[in-house]
Amino acid sequence: MSKSLSPIRNIIVMGLLFLLIFSCNKNNEQILLRTESFSIAINPAGYISGFKDLLNKSELLAADTLAPLMSVQVEGKILVPEQITYSNDTIEIYYNSELQAIVLVKEHLRYLTFELLAVNSDQSVDLIIWGPYPTRLNKVIGETVGVVQGEDYAIGLQALDPKTLGGYPWHDDDSMPQIDMFEQDDYSDVSEEGKREVLYRVEAAKPADFGSTLQAYCRNRDKERIIAAWNHDHYVSPAYDDGGVVGSKIALFGCLKEDILKTIGEIEVAEGLPHPVLDGEWVKTARTASA
Repeated sequence: MSKSLSPIRNIIVMGLLFLLIFSCNKNNEQILLRTESFSIAINPAGYISGFKDLLNKSELLAADTLAPLMSVQVEGKILVPEQITYSNDTIEIYYNSELQAIVLVKEHLRYLTFELLAVNSDQSVDLIIWGPYPTRLNKVIGETVGVVQGEDYAIGLQALDPKTLGGYPWHDDDSMPQIDMFEQDDYSDVSEEGKREVLYRVEAAKPADFGSTLQAYCRNRDKERIIAAWNHDHYVSPAYDDGGVVGSKIALFGCLKEDILKTIGEIEVAEGLPHPVLDGEWVKTARTASA
């Protein structure tokens, strides 16, 4: 009896091994997203593994750094991705056995978009963080506009809705580290140590030892919070119904330096963002805007 079952058992075992190998190979595949001049690779753990300048064929992701696609904060603790799956333009991110998120990805001609569609968990998510995304670019850091530049190429991050803020959630009141940059000779030094006042803000882009980082976040405001703000330890931050973290959306792009404004303008128009014009021309390029 055992001899007659042996071949069947071997077939079952081989089939299971095949399925396991196939599954492992599928999960180990990187997600590759691209525009006409830029590509992003995302590894199976949910981390950015490549920022490629397709025009110069160079890698711009900073070496020896970690770049989670999206992190979440639950009960004050930041959770990073553990695994992802990708299908039909959606990335499902697994943080633990209880918390998963679904992100919609779209490839456009000049930019990529990432939008949080759902969070599947009984746990309350305090906030989500896009990045920080570390790059090698350090020639020009556009902190507020969210663009970093090298010699001839730039990478940018744009928030695509009002509740997604450029920056990192350093404080519960959403203020950023601020210093008086005019007290020093090196204007690229944005450390707070030994500096004072409120004349400079670190936001969507930030200098780093390896180059720069890009980052944005969205806070869940569905409940009233007591936070420290305006020199008070107990300040009431009222609840606000803006849909919470679901719907947070960003754009990432890479292009030649001379195409930065053109790309941002196209993103604004395509994504329905404010795009003011003066005499029929976008105010950021209109010469009459500075008259």
